[in-house]
This record gives sequence, C-alpha cells and structure tokens, in this order.
Amino acid sequence: MSKCLPAAEKDGSWQIQCSPIKGGEALQFVVYPADKSPYDVATSFYLVADNDLARKNANDGLLSYLMIDTDKKEHKI
Repeated sequence: MSKCLPAAEKDGSWQIQCSPIKGGEALQFVVYPADKSPYDVATSFYLVADNDLARKNANDGLLSYLMIDTDKKEHKI
C-alpha cells in the first residue's frame, strides 16, 4: 500500500510522489494536460514516469492501464 502526495506546478502540471506506507523508495510521476502530450493520448492527461523506479514499475499491475511515458528524456513541455 502507498500514500500519494500531489503538488500543483505553475505550468499546469502536477507532481505526484507515491511512497510505500512501510517506507522505501517513492515512485515519482508528472501529470500534464493531454494537449501537452508529444503524441495523441486517449485520456484527458499525459502521465510521465519521473524517476527510475516509476519507469521500472510503469507496466506492472494496475499501472499498466495508465499508458505511462517511460522515456528518460527530460520532459519540458
């Protein structure tokens, strides 16, 4: 089980950090509006894995349904 903390950014994106309740490394994501995506997305948002652990787990379990971008390039939209 994890606890996720969102933080709104001035550019309209959201930083989301999900940490295991019992401790451990956090998954970090950035959520952008769909119109900021570099490609067409079927959702109203564009989700980017923002650290190695998030990229590694992006296709596991329920996360696999979110179409998470795991490209390591810096996401400056």
